[in-house]
Amino acid sequence: MKYAYRTYVAARILDAVKNGAKTNSSIMHEAFVSYDALRRHLDVLIGSGLLQYFEPTRRYYQITEKGLQFLRLYNRAEEMICMASSCSA
Repeated sequence: MKYAYRTYVAARILDAVKNGAKTNSSIMHEAFVSYDALRRHLDVLIGSGLLQYFEPTRRYYQITEKGLQFLRLYNRAEEMICMASSCSA
């Protein structure tokens, strides 16, 4: 279940930045993750090409096209699982 949780947190982070660049604190607030968890996941997401950052004055993170594609697939898989198990969203 450890890997499913990592994927879930990664999707939450990507979802938080899908509508525009965000700072660490904004992402933590929207994704409901701790600073330590965010740092660990940001490294993986950036290394995987799902997220990128830039630093005009502060470090901002934004989703890449690859990240958007991952998020769409993740959400679709979640919908399919929900339909199969008759859960409510």
